[in-house]
Amino acid sequence: MKSGVKKLLIIEILMLVVILISFLQPALFTHDKYLIFLCVSFAIVYFAIGIDIKKPSNHKEILKSLLIYLIIYFLFIYLLGLFISFARTIYSWSVVNFVKNIIPVSTVIIASEVLRYQFIKKSDNNKLVIFMSFLVFVMLDISIGFTNYNLADKEQLYKFIAIVVIDGISRNVLMTIFAMKSDFYNGIIYRLIMELYIYIVPFVPNMGTYVSSVFMIVLPTFISFMLLNNRMKKLEKPKNRHRNNIVFGICLVVLLSLVGLNSGFFKYQSLVIGSNSMLGTFEKGDVVILKKLRDTEKSKLEVGDIIVFRHENKLISHRIYKVYERQNYRFYSTKGDNNDQVDAGVVGDDDVLGKVIFIVDKVGLPSIWLNEMF
Repeated sequence: MKSGVKKLLIIEILMLVVILISFLQPALFTHDKYLIFLCVSFAIVYFAIGIDIKKPSNHKEILKSLLIYLIIYFLFIYLLGLFISFARTIYSWSVVNFVKNIIPVSTVIIASEVLRYQFIKKSDNNKLVIFMSFLVFVMLDISIGFTNYNLADKEQLYKFIAIVVIDGISRNVLMTIFAMKSDFYNGIIYRLIMELYIYIVPFVPNMGTYVSSVFMIVLPTFISFMLLNNRMKKLEKPKNRHRNNIVFGICLVVLLSLVGLNSGFFKYQSLVIGSNSMLGTFEKGDVVILKKLRDTEKSKLEVGDIIVFRHENKLISHRIYKVYERQNYRFYSTKGDNNDQVDAGVVGDDDVLGKVIFIVDKVGLPSIWLNEMF
């Protein structure tokens, strides 16, 4: 074993010891201290054996393929979101979000992948050094997530295993292969996209812990397979490139329009019907398009209009049965066309989201089936 390889192995063992100590002292690895730990480790590697930051010849080809795979992935999960609903993120486009989340996460990602690359490239293809590098970064991820879960609780333990352990192992396998087959640039780009988009986009597919963890295994495993089999090569120029671009553009516009309708951020919104209370007008599995109403527009609602309103954290679409007005504030008695009785209670203007203007038959059935399945 060469002298430089021995030094790398010693550094990795020392790093692993520090990480294992952090499990006994959870406060040891906050985000700030995590970054300091990575920077100190990088400095030690630099002074011990030097660094290597050259881009390999296949860098751009792999990057192109990687971006295509990620675009397909996001198109797929957001299309899936049309059937299983979306959830708003808790982050906003603000300076606070940028400083507290985006900058720290970005810095840690860059530092991690540059350090990983040095371990791999300076290892002289020593399998023990490569494996120890993989183990170090997996344990780092686990040590950080360790403090965020109560492992005595079964549900918390399940989430910890699914979100932290399995995701960490899958991601670090891919990052190790990137470092071996390409460079740290592609690994950084992958992680920046996959780990930062949650802080930027206003809504994400509401897939739940189980489905999300499955995707976090499938995507990096698929890309790892393509890398190992040398299939992430330069894409051939298509003969009908212009036509393909047009088709892709149309599909993208349609998909974004559907996502926009489902998200609720715009004037018009789609809603999947989950019951047969309005049977005769629309039924379970149909999709209604509603027009959101301003306060001035709500004053024009009348008996017979089908409205969408909030009731006990649910959206309900029923017909207005009677209108009441008290002190310039309107209330509505509602009823499902297929119900024998008028709905209990009344709906106030503040609870009315909008008015149904269009119905699409059966389109929402996949959403119903997925919700019932999960």
